Amino acid sequence: MKYHFLLVIPTFYTLVLFSCKTNPNEEVKNQAIQSAKINTLTKPSRFDTLVDFTVISLINTSDYPSSANDTLMCVDWSLNKEQVKSIIQSAQLIDGHQWHYLFSHLPCQAKGQITQNQQTFEIAINGGSWMIISNSDSTIMLGLFDKKYDSLFLDGAWEEEDEY
Repeated sequence: MKYHFLLVIPTFYTLVLFSCKTNPNEEVKNQAIQSAKINTLTKPSRFDTLVDFTVISLINTSDYPSSANDTLMCVDWSLNKEQVKSIIQSAQLIDGHQWHYLFSHLPCQAKGQITQNQQTFEIAINGGSWMIISNSDSTIMLGLFDKKYDSLFLDGAWEEEDEY
């Protein structure tokens, strides 16, 4: 009986030690705060159509590989910087399937560079109402489905009604 205190003392210290552990919810909160701080310091690498950008250069070409051999269709087709900005802001993300089946792939392109958040992106807008925006880290494909831009392109996106 006189040695029972030897069992009580280590048990007491063990309980005190484990009760001092930090709150797990507080740890999660602190990790989230640190992650948010890091994300505000690093630049996103993907272009965002909803964030302001500047068109810094633009040339109109007729050199995109196409099944349309007649590059004369490109002679009168061109886009200016203001049109490009409006087009990009109205475009929607598309996948490879949509790009292949819903859009014409014409030799006419407006190519150039745009900047956003101190990053430079290459842009290629095809006369078939689609575009690619890329940098060394990412590439996105966008398509224009809004009919109000049809006059700026040689061909618009295919729609089911077009078949009938």
